[in-house]
Amino acid sequence: MQANYSSNNYTIPSIKESIHIHEHSTRLQQLSNRDYSVSTNSKTSSSSCCCSSSSYSYSYKWYIVVVVVVVVVVVVVVVVVVVVVVVVVVVVVVVVVVVVVAVVVVEVVIVVVVEVVIVVVVEVVIVVVVVVVEEVVVVVVVVVVVVVVVVVVVVVVVVEVVVVVVVVVVVVVVVVVVVVVVVVVGGGGAAAAAAAMRQL
Repeated sequence: MQANYSSNNYTIPSIKESIHIHEHSTRLQQLSNRDYSVSTNSKTSSSSCCCSSSSYSYSYKWYIVVVVVVVVVVVVVVVVVVVVVVVVVVVVVVVVVVVVVAVVVVEVVIVVVVEVVIVVVVEVVIVVVVVVVEEVVVVVVVVVVVVVVVVVVVVVVVVEVVVVVVVVVVVVVVVVVVVVVVVVVGGGGAAAAAAAMRQL
């Protein structure tokens, strides 16, 4: 069915064309809305991306700061530990050296003192022994000499006494014998001598 009518050079569209025009305009409106939505979404996405990028950069900077601080703290702790260990080692070495030197000095002093004491004691003992021995020897010699002298004197005295006694005994015996002989042998002469004495 022909739906086009002309009136004063104006064409009235048919129903099909109207529907087609309406669909075409609707499609254009949808395309326009979709483009606007895509543009809005793109702007939103770009804005969120920028915000996200800025936030990421900010957090990344904080991570760097934290890492640097941690590294500095670790380095400081390591340096302090090393210094403490070095100081402890130096102190231990100094203490060991002082102890060793003290032990050596004490041993040397003990050795010197012991040697000096031993030498002095030995010398004193030797001197005392020598003096004692000399005194003992002198005393023994004196005693021996005294004993010998006494013995000699006693022997001499005894010998002299014996000799004197023997001599006296011999003399007495000789006198007695002589007297007896004279009396026995010269009995008459004695009587004559006695008579002569009486006559005088």
